[in-house]
Amino acid sequence: MITGGGSRNSVSGLLAEKILKQTLAELNQRGIEAQHVTHHLGEYAYDMAEMLSDDLPSTTLAEVFEDVRSATGIITVAPVFKASYSGVFKLFWDLTEDGDVENTPVLLAATGGSARHALVLDYALRPLFSYLGADSISRGVYATPDQVSDYDRQGQRVQARLMKASAELARKVAAAAS
Repeated sequence: MITGGGSRNSVSGLLAEKILKQTLAELNQRGIEAQHVTHHLGEYAYDMAEMLSDDLPSTTLAEVFEDVRSATGIITVAPVFKASYSGVFKLFWDLTEDGDVENTPVLLAATGGSARHALVLDYALRPLFSYLGADSISRGVYATPDQVSDYDRQGQRVQARLMKASAELARKVAAAAS
């Protein structure tokens, strides 16, 4: 799981945890006990900046890239700033090698301050992952902070989308595992 937020407690991190929990439950129902790794990109910001000038990843960042390459499915959640994903999120995916996520099922999700940013899934994230060759699942999840924390009536809709997206990702991961 890759989140573009600064920490585990970011809104993106919280949404990612909800998606992960649901996806693991879906996989468990299919008899698959999945291993998972979580990376919050804010923790690697300095490593990524150094890689821009050195052209070599730090040992820590190299391990993150290896986790991405070896994943049978990826959940990625981007915070939205000024109508698109954050710079840290984009930088990470720019630094991956061609083919790292080729044909890998990816669940795209994003968080933003208001519903005005909901199209970020289709107009920013989906084109990025299409370029990377990922197998982006058809359903994405977008949520505001209130929806993630369940303080909003729309939170039920987000939960329904989250469940459908998680089920779709689990189906693709299960198919790849068989």
